Amino acid sequence: MEDPGRSPAAGQLVLVWAAGSTAVALTFYALIGAVLSGGAAAPVLVAVPAGGLVAFRAIAGATATAMPLGATRGGRWGWAVLVAGGGAALLAAGWAVLAAVVRPGLGFVVLAGAPYALVAALLLNASRLRLVAWSLLPAIVLAGSVALRLTGPDEVELRLAAAGLQRESLYVVSVPGYRPADGDHGRGLGSRAFMPEDPAAVPPYRTANVAAYDREVCRDVNSGTRLDFLPCETEADGLVYRAGADIHGYEVRRDGRTVVASGPRSVGREQLREGARTVRPAAAADLRAIGRAGEKGLYVADIPGFRLAPLLADGVQFDPVGGSGGPAAVGIMLATGQSAAQFCQGLRCETAGDLTYRHGTGSGAVEEYAGYLLARGSTTVQVTGGAAVDRAVLRDAVLAARPPTDKEILHALPPAHGRDPVAWWRSWLKEHF
Repeated sequence: MEDPGRSPAAGQLVLVWAAGSTAVALTFYALIGAVLSGGAAAPVLVAVPAGGLVAFRAIAGATATAMPLGATRGGRWGWAVLVAGGGAALLAAGWAVLAAVVRPGLGFVVLAGAPYALVAALLLNASRLRLVAWSLLPAIVLAGSVALRLTGPDEVELRLAAAGLQRESLYVVSVPGYRPADGDHGRGLGSRAFMPEDPAAVPPYRTANVAAYDREVCRDVNSGTRLDFLPCETEADGLVYRAGADIHGYEVRRDGRTVVASGPRSVGREQLREGARTVRPAAAADLRAIGRAGEKGLYVADIPGFRLAPLLADGVQFDPVGGSGGPAAVGIMLATGQSAAQFCQGLRCETAGDLTYRHGTGSGAVEEYAGYLLARGSTTVQVTGGAAVDRAVLRDAVLAARPPTDKEILHALPPAHGRDPVAWWRSWLKEHF
């Protein structure tokens, strides 16, 4: 086995180290000169790397017997390029890590030749020195990663600030049978909206509509209703039934106009038939109830199981008593910060200790959902749900809600930095270790 003390290997490493440090120092001062001279010294920045490559080529020629690539002229030039390029790459990475951990100064210029010497050691004949170099490479990467992981700003606070969140107001919960709909803290934990894991558990929308049109019954003139151009079926009492794959309804003449009572297939045919039979012009009380006082040409009806909805629609919309179905009927929402007075405003509530239950109205332009509010220190946690959500599910969820751990926050929130690779690596290390 080679003795590094009696071969050119050790001498080569010393020369490479010195050449690397010198090249870095000259580059540093050339950069300062270029800035101070307004760019006049910029050519020096090109000459210094070129001079460094020539210096490494000269070292290769003087220590050719220390390396396999020294046997040929092309090999010596290849060695010079590998040492210059590899050393510069390692130096850039190491300098970025040092800058993120401590404040580099001129003293680091002396160490700047080490990456070049390390690359040269990887290319030696001397097996012991080569083995040491290959062992040092992962050790250096590991040490740099540990230093990054243990230093720098608090990653959790950075991500919370970037997301506009306060740690004390952030709560998470896992609801059996549900998945977070807008972000995941891991293991099914969510901090806002939840929907059933099984898409089949989401009920269809169940809304009905009553609107009048200036056309004859069963005429296809693009009047604005989705019943246009669907087949017509005249029933014994004169009502006209029209049905498609996803919508159906009835047409009836009133006051020289055709009034249509329609809805999705989830609304029963008998309900729409009864609505068509009871169609009448909207009275002043009806218009006030839906916030459309003074509007002309509107009709209402008595549709079993449905109520007037104060929504702007083509005609008048009717929602089922107890909720209009769809995702809102089975959705669950977790929120924080609302006071008990705000939570219960205009609604009926029951309070037991720190726990308040709100009965949902299922009415209004935005339905007020039932749910629980629980005092947690200086804030409150509330869990509300649609008409189809069991009360016990909401109670269990609000009691189980808790502040997330640092690891859960890191899992849920994206990194706060941009494309800085060192910052990205530090962020990844803090999230996973």
